[in-house]
Amino acid sequence: MIPVGAVSVPAPPRAVHTTVSITRAGKSRRVLLVPVMINGKGPFQFILDTGAPTTVLSKRFADSQHIETQSHATGQGAAGEVSASIGALDSVQVGDAHRESLEVGVVANFDEIHRRIPDAAGALGLDFLRNYTVIIDYAHDTVTLAEDVHLPASNESVPFEIGPVLYAEVKINGYGPFPFVIDTGATENALDPVIATKLNLPVRRDASLGAAGGNGVNTGRFVAFTSLQAGPYSQHDGLILVTDIFPPLRAAMNHDLVGIIGYPFFGDGKVTFDFLNLRLSIVK
Repeated sequence: MIPVGAVSVPAPPRAVHTTVSITRAGKSRRVLLVPVMINGKGPFQFILDTGAPTTVLSKRFADSQHIETQSHATGQGAAGEVSASIGALDSVQVGDAHRESLEVGVVANFDEIHRRIPDAAGALGLDFLRNYTVIIDYAHDTVTLAEDVHLPASNESVPFEIGPVLYAEVKINGYGPFPFVIDTGATENALDPVIATKLNLPVRRDASLGAAGGNGVNTGRFVAFTSLQAGPYSQHDGLILVTDIFPPLRAAMNHDLVGIIGYPFFGDGKVTFDFLNLRLSIVK
């Protein structure tokens, strides 16, 4: 007989629950940067971007870190076509949240982001974020990645789906719902011109800015809306960017999306993305 206590049973690993500070960047301070360790080095500043299917690095940063690539691919970002080489990282870490052997895109046309956000080394995408519940506290400039926090299915949260990116149903001035991308990397809400015309939304001013995802400069116009609503959450009496980016986005993502929910919708709230239960909540 083996005496009691003679066999040591290892304790189960603790669930990750880690919080790091956000640095705001860009002209409007609406781009959220988080500190990321890459291959054990850093931290480096990355855009917190649920609108990015995969984590991407700027070519300048990849070259400085001697990160090699093996293949080439093209994809569609919110501001146009993105050309990338495919590489692999040994490790990516945010606070205590850690992933190994992560495939990433190395993006050559990152110049526009560097012009507006010089400190951005890349964008932290869904391939990393979806492994945790992500809690963004806009009022206190923190983000928490947790394995031990989940949202119940209720009328106080919004269901979303994950394709290449996040999608949720959104109403505009009470009409819809319409499929929108939920994009923490977007500095503005955005809308397809067809829907803006159909709803007869009044034009307020022209626009030229890096909008959703920051991969380039989008031109368009701002139109006014009375309400923008996702489940129980809404934004009232605001402006939304009308831009022609949506036809190529629909083709690339194989989804009939017509809009993007970005920074103005989240405001100064605490936004929780529960990727296990596919629920979103906003507390203001």
